[in-house]
Formats: sequence, structure tokens, C-alpha cells
Amino acid sequence: MSNSNKTLPIVLGILLALVIGVNIWLLVDKFNKKKVIEETQQELSETEALRVELDEKYNTAMAQLDELKDENDELYDRIEEQKEALRKEKSKINRLISRGDLSAQELADAQQMISGFQAQISGYVAEIDQLKAQNSTLTAETVTLKEEKAGLETVIETKEEEKAVLSREKEDLESEKKVLSSKVAIGQLLKANYITAKAFKLKGGTVEKEVKKAKAADRLKVCFQVIENKITPTGENTLHMRIINPRGETIAVDSQGSGSFMNEDSGETIRYTKAKTINYVNMAEDLCLNWDIGDVDLTAGVYNVEVYNKGYLAGKNTFELK
Repeated sequence: MSNSNKTLPIVLGILLALVIGVNIWLLVDKFNKKKVIEETQQELSETEALRVELDEKYNTAMAQLDELKDENDELYDRIEEQKEALRKEKSKINRLISRGDLSAQELADAQQMISGFQAQISGYVAEIDQLKAQNSTLTAETVTLKEEKAGLETVIETKEEEKAVLSREKEDLESEKKVLSSKVAIGQLLKANYITAKAFKLKGGTVEKEVKKAKAADRLKVCFQVIENKITPTGENTLHMRIINPRGETIAVDSQGSGSFMNEDSGETIRYTKAKTINYVNMAEDLCLNWDIGDVDLTAGVYNVEVYNKGYLAGKNTFELK
């Protein structure tokens, strides 16, 4: 047998072995790929199931919270906070699920996160239910308080009406009292009669010489008679004298005893030139009040003299300086 005939079976054997080896490798590779595909499909199925479960729980939770929000506007802000927290938690779980190549441990972690997500939802719903119950209690208390407030307002309104009536009665009494006081004061008024006023030049600081010219005057002397009034109580009684210059101004210097008093007829506070307090004993009395000119400039013209007692005009007259 030739050498070529001897080597042919060997070559064929080698080729057959190679073919068998390749076929075995292809079968093994195909099996491994099928296994990988099956595992991948299982992982994708589990991942998709997790995503579907997450979406269902999330959508259900959002619907529950929206329903609770519609039922109670007062919890709107708190529910919105809870919804935002759930959105963030869902995004966190979705980022893990969306990787697509999760290990068994990562899948278990994702499932645990979804369980925690469900617990979080349940906690939020329970919290809102508790807040609703508290709000219901507060609402009932508010209704009770409103009823009590309404009752108190009615009582207050009645009291205010009574107070208004009492206030009006008090005002009427005060008005009557004022009228009576005024009548009594007028009845007890000390009238001033025979009012005269003269100007004097002082010689040596003590001797008076009557003058008619304003520029020559050092002193004004006003004299009058306080007439008898039997109903005026005995005791101290004050008379206010006003000397009014031709310009309508009251001659007044505080350092010389001037001041102010209430004019009971007009209700105004007016100035007076000088005041004198007497011890009245229900008898007529002649009085004179001196006013030293000092730094006051007197001008020519007609001057008015007014005497007041108890705030009422008791008498008046005029005099003229040239």
C-alpha cells in the first residue's frame, strides 16, 4: 500500500474529529447562549414586574392622596409634601430598576425598596386620616366655640345696649346737673356795679395824679361795688378783672398776677388782667384793683373793663385815654 493510501484515513480521521469537536463546541455555545437569554429574559421579566408593581402602587397612592386632598382643603399643603416625597422615592427606585442588569441581590434590594415604599404610602395615608380626625374634632370644637361666641356676643350686645342706655341717662343727668349748677352759680353770682376806671401818674412812686393821656399813665385803677346777694354762701370768693385795649387784646403780664380762667358762657379759656379774692359776708362791698403799667405800652383809644365771678360776666364798662 502506498504512503498516500496510508495517510488518507488519518487525515479523514482528523477532519472528522475536528468536525465533531466544532459541532460539540457549537452545541455547548448554543446551550450557554440559550441559558443566558433565558436568564436575561427572566431578569427583564422580573424587572418589568417590579416596574409595573411600583407604578401601580405609586398611582394608587397618588389617587388616594388626591382624594384625601379633595375631602379636606386644610390638609392641602401637607398632602402635597407627601406626594413630592413619594415622587422622589419612586425616581430613586426607578433608577435602580432601569439599569437592566440587576444581580439577584440588587433585585432583592429593589423589592425591599418597593415594600418600604408601600409602607411609606401606608404611613402617609394613616397620618392624613389622623389629621382628618383631629380636624373633625377641631371643627366640632370650633362649631361649639362659635355657638358660645354667638351667645356671648348676644349677651355683650345686650350689655352694650344697657350700657348705652345708662350712658345716655348719665349724660342727661350730667347735662341736668350742669344746667342746675349753672343756675345755682348764676343765682349766687356777685354782681359788680358802678365800674369806673382811671389812669394815674405816680409821683415819688406813691402819690397818684389822674391823667387822661395814655403815654402819661403809670397806673390804671378800676373800682366797683360788689352788690349784696343773700343766697351767695359766705366765705372766699374770687373776682377776675379784664382790661382790654383798643386792639381787643387783654392787658396781661403773668409776673404781675395775670392768668387764665374758664368763661362758662362760651366754654373758652380767656386771659384776665388781675384777680382779687374777698371774704364775702352777704353785704355790699366797695373794691379797687390797681394795675401798674410797667413795660406795657398804652395807646390812645377806648378801653373795655370786664369783671367776672364764677366764670360768668358780673359787670362791664368802658373808659377812654387820649
